[in-house]
Amino acid sequence: MVKSVDKESQQKILNKWLAINYVNETNYDLLFKVIGGFALVLAIVLFFYAKQIKLGKELELLASTDSMTKLYNRRYFEDAAEQFLELARRNETDLSLIMLDVDDFKKVNDEYGHKVGDTLLINLAEILQSLSRKSDIICRFGGEEFITLLPHTNLKGANFMAEKIRTGIEEFALQLDNSSQLKFTVSLGASQVNVLEDKNIEAVIKRADDALYEAKNSGKNRVCLK
Repeated sequence: MVKSVDKESQQKILNKWLAINYVNETNYDLLFKVIGGFALVLAIVLFFYAKQIKLGKELELLASTDSMTKLYNRRYFEDAAEQFLELARRNETDLSLIMLDVDDFKKVNDEYGHKVGDTLLINLAEILQSLSRKSDIICRFGGEEFITLLPHTNLKGANFMAEKIRTGIEEFALQLDNSSQLKFTVSLGASQVNVLEDKNIEAVIKRADDALYEAKNSGKNRVCLK
């Protein structure tokens, strides 16, 4: 059959085959370009998606922390504490909290100015973080008042932690300049969750707050329990 095809026809067939082969090669180049373009678009989409995720986490962090002390804020604490209360009730585990307030903080602001007062609160937050456990949730509850949630801790353990915090702060001195320091103290109230009777965390906060003001009214720089 092949021999019956004249040379001119053979050349035409050969040229046609070469043309088809060339087109196929060109299509592969186009395919690679399409794949490369798709990969670039995908990389850009993933980049901006990652930025959105990062931004979302940053906004979430801002919404849950106090801007000055970098501790958790009251809103975050109350939400987290309710979850820990439910876990303690379900698993029948201990849960306590400590409230503290800087003694005579208004005098500090009046005598040294609000900038020193803010510096004092920032240093207090750092002390609380250094003396607390990783499992504890520390919060600036408002003004010069702070609160710490203590998972798996009974009232005896909360008293121990509160005394540790009290003495740590009592021993600290805020350096004002090269020649002067500022000493300050805190009063603390601690309470343990009653998983059978406490319907919400507000009841426990109220008892700890009552214990705090008992400490204030009985001389300051001390721990009281409720």
